[in-house]
Amino acid sequence: MTQMDIRPTIISHNKSLQRLQDRHHRILEMTLDGVCPVDIATSLGMDRKSIFRILRSPAAQHELSRRREERASRQDEVAFTRETNARIELDAASGKAAKTQVSLLDSEDEKIKQKAAMDILDRTGFARVERRENVSASIVLDEAGLARLLEANKSCFPNEPIELTKKEA
Repeated sequence: MTQMDIRPTIISHNKSLQRLQDRHHRILEMTLDGVCPVDIATSLGMDRKSIFRILRSPAAQHELSRRREERASRQDEVAFTRETNARIELDAASGKAAKTQVSLLDSEDEKIKQKAAMDILDRTGFARVERRENVSASIVLDEAGLARLLEANKSCFPNEPIELTKKEA
């Protein structure tokens, strides 16, 4: 049995292709690789109308569809394998990363220590606490200035206005 005998055959009642020949398979491969029919014709030394006729045939359409599905399946398998390998590699490195982070807690630099501590707490589920500093200032205002300051305070901080206290002079 020759290789041609095992290639797909589609029975057609019109003048379209019934069996794909070796050059047809080359045309299909080039099509799947993204080469346009005109460039395929030039590359293979064929008439472009012949290329279009071959590509429109039911046998070629069936084979193109089958090959596209096959390529997509292989690409999915490759992507899955790459993702799995990456996860395995990252899992293996996570222990080393954790040890590095813990060792940074013993750094001489206080900023590095603090950053390491915050990173560890963040990654272990502790909520970040925002620091608020109490700032006090003394200013002298007349009644109109104080009224404007209180109004600005309400409009700028409607949910949490800054606490202002009035001291008598």
